[in-house]
Amino acid sequence: MAEDDLHYRPSTQELGWLKGLRPQSCLVVGEPAPGSRDALKALAPDVRNIRNNPKTRGLHRGTYAVLSEGTWHAIVVFVAQASGSAESARRRYLEDGHLLDAWAVQQQKWEGAPRLAGDPRFSIGDMVQPDVPLGDRCHDAHPNA
Repeated sequence: MAEDDLHYRPSTQELGWLKGLRPQSCLVVGEPAPGSRDALKALAPDVRNIRNNPKTRGLHRGTYAVLSEGTWHAIVVFVAQASGSAESARRRYLEDGHLLDAWAVQQQKWEGAPRLAGDPRFSIGDMVQPDVPLGDRCHDAHPNA
């Protein structure tokens, strides 16, 4: 049996359920709740933020996970319709609904979304003074650093 590739959990649940999926990105819809920025930044290597807009109005407050081309992506929604109950489904079997809306938002809004933490202080190739003797160039720039 095929694995579900769309998941939703209401805002009453913690973000911990996503860690097993190891999302590579997280799109935050709306202004994060006070004190939640650190947890969001720890959720995925790349975390971005968009405002509520007509494309996101069909979403429910809570957390979505969408599988796209073999990679999991998280969507955390702070502004939208009231939380619903937990759901999972295969995208290919759905015709409409908030699970499909979540997939579409991730596909359409990700590229233009600014990083939640702003741009990294260093880029790959920048000259840096490391704390440990690994060399003198930045080899990896983490967007949430």
